[in-house]
Amino acid sequence: MVEAVAAPADMGAGHRASRIVARRLMSLFDKQRALYEAVRSQMDSSCPAGEPLVGAIISAAAKFFGNDLYGVGVTADRLMLQPLDKKQRAIGEPTWLTRAEILNCAIWGHGGGVTEWLAHNSEYELRFQTATDHYKLLALGGRTMARAMGNDYLNGLGAVAGWLASCQRR
Repeated sequence: MVEAVAAPADMGAGHRASRIVARRLMSLFDKQRALYEAVRSQMDSSCPAGEPLVGAIISAAAKFFGNDLYGVGVTADRLMLQPLDKKQRAIGEPTWLTRAEILNCAIWGHGGGVTEWLAHNSEYELRFQTATDHYKLLALGGRTMARAMGNDYLNGLGAVAGWLASCQRR
């Protein structure tokens, strides 16, 4: 619930309105952070014994009509893709990929040419392909949401990107 905070008498209604908007945004980020923590916890419990989750993010994979949501996590040796429903709950079994299965990847537009490098939304974009599938994943919410989600999410983003970078063939 959002409650209005009384502004000092010498401040106008605009100041009060901006504080209300700021509180609503914080509650949005808090809700997303809680959803992320629930997804990460579920992904962590899906990891095999002795193979802890190093980092995780929530991402969207663009389709022709709409998006598919994924929890993307990495262990020391494998990448996990956990399909999520619209309420960010796990559906089905996760897909596990090893470095040997990643044939090609581009991180944040690097390796995608000048157009990708300059694209505004490529900052948190991860692309990779296997022998059977091609993935183009965008971190949920882009830069603003990732920073608002906190250090755990940013560290997860770094872990996933670092794992994919280790797959790049030189």
